[in-house]
Amino acid sequence: MSLKYGVLGLLAEEPLHGYEVKNRFESMLGGTWEINIGQIYTTLQRLERDGFVRPVGHRGDRGKLLYELSESGRDALNAWLAEPDLGPQRLHEEIYVKLLLATRLANGDLGPLLARQKRAYLQLLRNLNQLGTTWRALSAAPYFTRRLTSNG
Repeated sequence: MSLKYGVLGLLAEEPLHGYEVKNRFESMLGGTWEINIGQIYTTLQRLERDGFVRPVGHRGDRGKLLYELSESGRDALNAWLAEPDLGPQRLHEEIYVKLLLATRLANGDLGPLLARQKRAYLQLLRNLNQLGTTWRALSAAPYFTRRLTSNG
């Protein structure tokens, strides 16, 4: 889920507390994805449990606790950023969060991410074309055509 990696990406920049994560995440997406603060804290707790983030210091005034990215969190974020996304795209989808975070974390160098994504989409397109070719060949076969018409 991109919220998890969005949190990791924001913490890669600097330690933040929950409300800062929420505000920066929503701001990064231009206000198109409103997040419940409970989602942020649940995500931070899971990330801490999994060893991807750790608290920094003690709770400050107002009970705020800063979190920072651990080395395993940085590894998980980098692996996620390197992985092309293959699903249909909506603004809440991972590719958009990847692009926004990669822009922030790699000083705008999106070349490698875009190249991997392009290769993944081209492979998906080749697979779909092959599926279409196979379907046309099968549907043209007399036995297959007879089976289709007799079953339906």
